[in-house]
Amino acid sequence: MSHVKFVVQAIPRSVVGLIMSALSRHPQCAVRGTAFVGDTPQAVADMRAAGSWKAWFDRCTEVSGERKAAGFISYRYLPSAQAGLCVKWEWTQTLWQYISDKGSDDVRVVRITREDLIARAISAAVALFTGTVAARKNSDALRHYMANQKAIDVPPWLFRTFLDEGLAVDLLPHCRARTFSTTYEELVATWADTTQALQKFLGVDVLQLTTPL
Repeated sequence: MSHVKFVVQAIPRSVVGLIMSALSRHPQCAVRGTAFVGDTPQAVADMRAAGSWKAWFDRCTEVSGERKAAGFISYRYLPSAQAGLCVKWEWTQTLWQYISDKGSDDVRVVRITREDLIARAISAAVALFTGTVAARKNSDALRHYMANQKAIDVPPWLFRTFLDEGLAVDLLPHCRARTFSTTYEELVATWADTTQALQKFLGVDVLQLTTPL
């Protein structure tokens, strides 16, 4: 393998955007953002133009120049939050089958989880009720919603569903590929140490990573 290919596996609102924003500033990393999810018309068009999951995967892990690592985000969405995302589930499932089997030596996995299930459920509710997908839009969307609508009232059964689905997603089988695991809470508490360990895992020079987010 001429360079490290990696996939970031995470549930939305688990600080993965912060990590990818920081890695995008590393001169030896190529970061493609979210892949295998068509949550915008352009994303859907790009995926259809690729023609197959393998062609799309190869495109998302290409490098140029002296870059040593390339990767993208593959989210694990809670089933209740999937509406309107146009998720290419067959491609996503095939990707993880590949990484778990023949591609386990070819791809590395960065797995980010969130220990606080209640905070995760609240984030899912905010995204569902304000109609936003991108985490960076959540604050503006929530302010707009609160200024023009009644307060968000999440039925207890739906909140319980978010909690149960969060646990179920965490219990999905892990792939056999080489994996770097961390949590939202660990990243917030030990940003410098965790990002240094991540850079070593990706085989790039260790720098002090910062992000504008």
